[in-house]
Amino acid sequence: MKNLQGPDVLKLLIAVDELNIHSLISHIQEFLIEHQTEFLHQNPTGILETVYQHETFTDLWNFCLEKVCEEPKILFNSDKFINLKAPLLELLLKRDNLNVDEIEIWESLLKWGVAQQNMKNDPTKWSKEDIAKIERELYKFIPLILFYDIKPTDFFYKVYCYKDILPQDLIHDLLEFHVVPNMKPKSNLENQI
Repeated sequence: MKNLQGPDVLKLLIAVDELNIHSLISHIQEFLIEHQTEFLHQNPTGILETVYQHETFTDLWNFCLEKVCEEPKILFNSDKFINLKAPLLELLLKRDNLNVDEIEIWESLLKWGVAQQNMKNDPTKWSKEDIAKIERELYKFIPLILFYDIKPTDFFYKVYCYKDILPQDLIHDLLEFHVVPNMKPKSNLENQI
């Protein structure tokens, strides 16, 4: 097995799972984790989706999640990031150990949402229909973004220009937080969405 590359070992793992050879599943997962850690860099979205679809790949799933949380750029900077399925993206955004600035999460989410709707990322050129589409696409993800952790400059230049796709109460509260001295963040974003 040492001559096999990560993708081949993953294919072997899938075959072993389909054949229900449970005793080999943990050994192959262990081999991938210990000897093939770079395989995740090659196709992070494909690997995450494959591992996610197989309940028996628990060790590998946990390893992949930890690796992506430690080095989110593996996933967010991948040109295939926009192909990530919504449930997986939601699962990742719900994690509190994602080691990346909130503004980068926001920008990645925008890139993903715009790609899902096959639109250009220029809110000044969006029609009302475009705004409605992107708003629907991102609706369930908005509560997962910690907007209060975004620096005022980034908020103004990278979030506020998307005010039409965000709940108006949220925009109001964020403006108040950034403009009014000593204003505390509103605690429950879910109530605003």
